[in-house]
Amino acid sequence: MTIQHLNFGEVVNSDVSQVSTVTVHPDGHTSSTKALWRITPGQLGLYQLIGLPPYTVMSISSTITVPDSTGPNNNSFKLTEIVTPTTLTADIYGEAQLEVSGTLETVKGKPAFDGIHSTYFHITVSY
Repeated sequence: MTIQHLNFGEVVNSDVSQVSTVTVHPDGHTSSTKALWRITPGQLGLYQLIGLPPYTVMSISSTITVPDSTGPNNNSFKLTEIVTPTTLTADIYGEAQLEVSGTLETVKGKPAFDGIHSTYFHITVSY
């Protein structure tokens, strides 16, 4: 169940001639490099896992399935990294919360227009 989608916040790219990045770190803070200016901070992706046997130990892996952004002026951003814990343990009620962070970069020479830009990744939970 999704509690909160991974969100890189609102950014402004002041120079499309270089590649810049915005990162939502595992501790929840957001940073940006070069020409990307953060207007609003990003947020970790939070996902609730339920219905597991108590104290189940899970292996977590991730794959970026659609790295290029969709939205206004498609492909102006690229998802380059997804970070998850490698293992997660359910509590006594068979529930666990998965936190997801990552890095988004600009595409050199491609301006981004106002709007929502989306990319896609896949999380595998094995137990």
